[in-house]
Amino acid sequence: MEDQNYELINTWAAEAQKGDKRAAELLLQSFRPLILKMAGSCLEEGSFEDAYQDGTAAFLEAVRRYDPEINHLFPGYIRSCLDFYFRKRREGRFDRSVSPAVSLDSPAAEDGSSLGQLVPDPIQPIQAYHEERERKKRLEKLAWALGQLPQGQRRAIIAYYLEGQSQKDIAVECQLSTSAVKMRIHRGLRRLKAIMEDEKIF
Repeated sequence: MEDQNYELINTWAAEAQKGDKRAAELLLQSFRPLILKMAGSCLEEGSFEDAYQDGTAAFLEAVRRYDPEINHLFPGYIRSCLDFYFRKRREGRFDRSVSPAVSLDSPAAEDGSSLGQLVPDPIQPIQAYHEERERKKRLEKLAWALGQLPQGQRRAIIAYYLEGQSQKDIAVECQLSTSAVKMRIHRGLRRLKAIMEDEKIF
């Protein structure tokens, strides 16, 4: 099945290289996740949306230059091209603007729809990427704040809220009374809240 996929992609690449816009659109849909992933490496250099659009243009330019006689497997070829492009982009070693032979505004269907219109909207995955990135940042800050608590309070909170243990089980594990565990959790949460407010976490 994988060999069939490679063969199909190579066929699309050869057709797109000859100017078939529908084949270029199919390639762009197939490799869009890779472009989005690589665009994420350029967040410090500008907006994710700009990096994605520039990466798409670089992709289309690489399709135009593709030679199936030299590069037998298109996936390996395009990955190398995109890696080279985004590495140069991060280093700022050339103008980020790209003027590919195939434009996102080029008509790609009989009804006049442009290539850009046929490609799925990148906004949703971009938003999801940013949301996941923010979630990881919040978790890192929470882990730091938990690390500021006394060991007993930290262990009780982690066991109760993150590991799902009952207060009774925690009491047995820590050789404490259930009321002592409850007090540790209560005091730990109060201190955790104060730390997070002081550090403006969340």
